[in-house]
Amino acid sequence: MLFNLKINNIINSVSKHVNASLFVDDFAIYAEGKHLQHLERTIQLCINNVQKWVSESGFRFAVSKTTCVHFHRQRIYTEPALHLDGQPIPVKEKFSNHYVVFTDGSKLEEKVAAAAFSPEHPVRSKATRLRDGASVFSAELEGSRGMRMWTNSQKRP
Repeated sequence: MLFNLKINNIINSVSKHVNASLFVDDFAIYAEGKHLQHLERTIQLCINNVQKWVSESGFRFAVSKTTCVHFHRQRIYTEPALHLDGQPIPVKEKFSNHYVVFTDGSKLEEKVAAAAFSPEHPVRSKATRLRDGASVFSAELEGSRGMRMWTNSQKRP
Protein backbone atom coordinates (compact mmCIF):
# COMPACT_ATOMS: atom_id res chain seq x y z
CA MET A 1 0.00 0.00 0.00
CA LEU A 2 2.78 2.45 0.89
CA PHE A 3 4.53 1.59 -2.39
CA ASN A 4 1.41 2.62 -4.34
CA LEU A 5 1.10 5.89 -2.45
CA LYS A 6 4.76 6.73 -3.00
CA ILE A 7 5.03 5.69 -6.67
CA ASN A 8 1.95 7.73 -7.64
CA ASN A 9 4.08 10.88 -7.19
CA ILE A 10 6.29 9.87 -10.12
CA ILE A 11 3.72 11.51 -12.39
CA ASN A 12 4.65 14.91 -10.87
CA SER A 13 8.20 14.56 -12.25
CA VAL A 14 6.98 14.32 -15.87
CA SER A 15 7.52 17.39 -18.06
CA LYS A 16 4.44 19.29 -19.20
CA HIS A 17 5.01 18.43 -22.90
CA VAL A 18 5.16 14.69 -22.19
CA ASN A 19 2.30 12.36 -21.31
CA ALA A 20 2.62 9.59 -18.75
CA SER A 21 0.79 6.45 -17.74
CA LEU A 22 1.25 4.53 -14.49
CA PHE A 23 -0.35 1.19 -13.69
CA VAL A 24 0.92 -0.39 -10.45
CA ASP A 25 4.68 -0.57 -11.20
CA ASP A 26 4.50 -0.19 -15.01
CA PHE A 27 5.37 3.34 -16.09
CA ALA A 28 5.33 4.81 -19.60
CA ILE A 29 6.07 8.25 -20.98
CA TYR A 30 5.17 9.34 -24.49
CA ALA A 31 5.00 12.37 -26.70
CA GLU A 32 3.95 13.16 -30.22
CA GLY A 33 5.13 15.59 -32.82
CA LYS A 34 6.56 16.06 -36.30
CA HIS A 35 10.24 16.64 -35.53
CA LEU A 36 12.19 13.71 -34.13
CA GLN A 37 15.09 15.81 -32.81
CA HIS A 38 12.71 17.96 -30.77
CA LEU A 39 10.82 14.91 -29.48
CA GLU A 40 14.05 13.12 -28.65
CA ARG A 41 15.29 16.09 -26.60
CA THR A 42 11.91 16.53 -24.87
CA ILE A 43 11.72 12.84 -23.92
CA GLN A 44 15.37 12.73 -22.79
CA LEU A 45 14.88 15.74 -20.52
CA CYS A 46 11.80 14.05 -19.10
CA ILE A 47 13.72 10.79 -18.56
CA ASN A 48 16.38 12.79 -16.70
CA ASN A 49 13.74 14.44 -14.47
CA VAL A 50 12.04 11.13 -13.75
CA GLN A 51 15.40 9.43 -13.07
CA LYS A 52 16.25 12.17 -10.57
CA TRP A 53 12.91 11.69 -8.81
CA VAL A 54 13.40 7.90 -8.79
CA SER A 55 16.87 8.20 -7.24
CA GLU A 56 15.73 10.70 -4.60
CA SER A 57 12.71 8.54 -3.73
CA GLY A 58 14.68 5.35 -3.22
CA PHE A 59 13.36 3.52 -6.28
CA ARG A 60 15.34 2.08 -9.19
CA PHE A 61 14.44 1.55 -12.83
CA ALA A 62 15.36 -1.79 -14.35
CA VAL A 63 17.31 -0.57 -17.37
CA SER A 64 17.10 -4.09 -18.84
CA LYS A 65 13.28 -3.83 -18.88
CA THR A 66 13.22 -0.35 -20.43
CA THR A 67 12.48 0.03 -24.13
CA CYS A 68 11.65 2.72 -26.62
CA VAL A 69 9.05 2.21 -29.33
CA HIS A 70 9.02 4.81 -32.08
CA PHE A 71 5.67 4.93 -33.88
CA HIS A 72 6.04 6.63 -37.23
CA ARG A 73 4.92 6.54 -40.86
CA GLN A 74 8.25 7.14 -42.58
CA ARG A 75 9.95 4.44 -44.61
CA ILE A 76 13.37 5.91 -43.92
CA TYR A 77 13.95 7.29 -40.46
CA THR A 78 16.53 7.68 -37.72
CA GLU A 79 15.98 5.81 -34.49
CA PRO A 80 15.84 8.00 -31.41
CA ALA A 81 18.89 7.86 -29.14
CA LEU A 82 17.64 7.91 -25.55
CA HIS A 83 19.56 7.04 -22.38
CA LEU A 84 18.60 5.97 -18.87
CA ASP A 85 21.17 6.18 -16.12
CA GLY A 86 23.92 6.58 -18.74
CA GLN A 87 22.92 3.44 -20.66
CA PRO A 88 21.27 3.49 -24.11
CA ILE A 89 17.61 2.53 -24.21
CA PRO A 90 17.03 -0.09 -26.92
CA VAL A 91 14.59 0.84 -29.68
CA LYS A 92 12.12 -1.85 -30.69
CA GLU A 93 9.96 -1.94 -33.80
CA LYS A 94 6.97 -3.14 -31.80
CA PHE A 95 5.98 -4.90 -28.62
CA SER A 96 5.77 -8.64 -29.16
CA ASN A 97 3.44 -9.26 -26.26
CA HIS A 98 1.22 -6.18 -26.45
CA TYR A 99 -1.79 -5.30 -28.54
CA VAL A 100 -2.88 -1.98 -29.97
CA VAL A 101 -6.55 -1.42 -29.13
CA PHE A 102 -8.82 1.53 -29.85
CA THR A 103 -12.01 1.94 -27.86
CA ASP A 104 -14.86 4.38 -28.15
CA GLY A 105 -18.07 5.10 -26.33
CA SER A 106 -20.85 7.18 -27.83
CA LYS A 107 -24.25 8.48 -26.81
CA LEU A 108 -27.10 9.70 -28.98
CA GLU A 109 -29.99 10.97 -26.90
CA GLU A 110 -30.42 8.07 -24.44
CA LYS A 111 -28.89 5.34 -26.63
CA VAL A 112 -25.35 4.34 -25.65
CA ALA A 113 -22.89 2.06 -27.43
CA ALA A 114 -19.31 0.89 -27.04
CA ALA A 115 -16.82 -0.26 -29.66
CA ALA A 116 -13.35 -1.75 -29.60
CA PHE A 117 -11.02 -2.38 -32.50
CA SER A 118 -7.59 -3.97 -32.80
CA PRO A 119 -5.86 -3.34 -36.17
CA GLU A 120 -3.70 -6.42 -35.59
CA HIS A 121 -6.77 -8.61 -35.02
CA PRO A 122 -9.75 -6.99 -36.80
CA VAL A 123 -11.77 -10.19 -36.44
CA ARG A 124 -11.90 -9.52 -32.70
CA SER A 125 -13.39 -6.05 -33.12
CA LYS A 126 -16.50 -5.62 -31.06
CA ALA A 127 -19.51 -3.30 -30.78
CA THR A 128 -22.00 -3.47 -27.92
CA ARG A 129 -25.19 -1.60 -27.07
CA LEU A 130 -25.53 -0.60 -23.41
CA ARG A 131 -28.70 0.08 -21.48
CA ASP A 132 -30.47 3.37 -22.22
CA GLY A 133 -29.20 6.23 -20.09
CA ALA A 134 -25.76 4.71 -19.42
CA SER A 135 -22.86 7.14 -19.42
CA VAL A 136 -20.27 7.46 -22.16
CA PHE A 137 -17.68 6.62 -19.49
CA SER A 138 -19.47 3.29 -18.90
CA ALA A 139 -19.36 2.65 -22.64
CA GLU A 140 -15.61 3.32 -22.74
CA LEU A 141 -15.12 0.92 -19.84
CA GLU A 142 -17.22 -1.74 -21.56
CA GLY A 143 -15.19 -1.49 -24.76
CA SER A 144 -11.94 -1.74 -22.79
CA ARG A 145 -13.27 -4.63 -20.68
CA GLY A 146 -14.24 -6.65 -23.76
CA MET A 147 -10.82 -6.27 -25.38
CA ARG A 148 -9.03 -6.91 -22.09
CA MET A 149 -10.92 -10.19 -21.69
CA TRP A 150 -9.94 -11.17 -25.24
CA THR A 151 -6.26 -10.24 -24.85
CA ASN A 152 -6.06 -12.12 -21.54
CA SER A 153 -7.30 -15.26 -23.32
CA GLN A 154 -4.55 -15.10 -25.97
CA LYS A 155 -1.36 -17.09 -25.76
CA ARG A 156 1.59 -14.73 -25.73
CA PRO A 157 5.08 -15.49 -27.01
